[in-house]
Amino acid sequence: MRILVAAPYPPAADPAAREAVRAVERFVARGHEVEVLSPLPSAAGAHAPLAGLRGAVTLARQARRFDALYLLVGRHMLFRPEVPQLRRILDSLALAAALRRWGRTTADVGDLSDVPGSGGGLSGRIVWGALDQVLVSGEQVRGHLSALARVRPSRIAVTAPSEEPATGATPGRAAGAPAAGASAPPPELPPWKASTPADWVDLMAQVRERAARDRKHLEAANRRPGPAAR
Repeated sequence: MRILVAAPYPPAADPAAREAVRAVERFVARGHEVEVLSPLPSAAGAHAPLAGLRGAVTLARQARRFDALYLLVGRHMLFRPEVPQLRRILDSLALAAALRRWGRTTADVGDLSDVPGSGGGLSGRIVWGALDQVLVSGEQVRGHLSALARVRPSRIAVTAPSEEPATGATPGRAAGAPAAGASAPPPELPPWKASTPADWVDLMAQVRERAARDRKHLEAANRRPGPAAR
């Protein structure tokens, strides 16, 4: 299998960079062909934008070259909390459309502390909903994504704390000793999705259409009178 690992990479001072090295080693040990793409210049084979609209373009262009995408979400990845809300929504719609072009997608978010803006709100729901599986470091994070980001529980897996996961398990970020009742190593990823990628022009048309609907929804919500006005 050809796997693209998209993640911060050494010498970046980012916990996700260290985990990316471990993930690459594990994939290679299982016989997979692995390439690394980092958001900033690093020891990885290549670097390119991995956040916002430019990140969506990067991921969409890579989809046909690989069988699977493994995201270790850290700094400069996916989200740009510093931009206005409407722009964040547009970015997330583009990212979700790009992620759906892949046959198989996984994102390891750890405890969410390294995810820009914590990946919450509408932007987070859009992006996480486009993934096959989201890996988290513990049950508390799993509950947060399920309840607040509305990620389906079947798509969330708690990673094993061991440095060497069981055969067939997906590597993920360790979070120290497991709490009582912590989950076993995560199950295999869901089956391959049907791969029928649309042209990029059509993809962006879908993004603009969805953005227009969301904008109308936000405007309608802002016009609604509050409890004091009723």
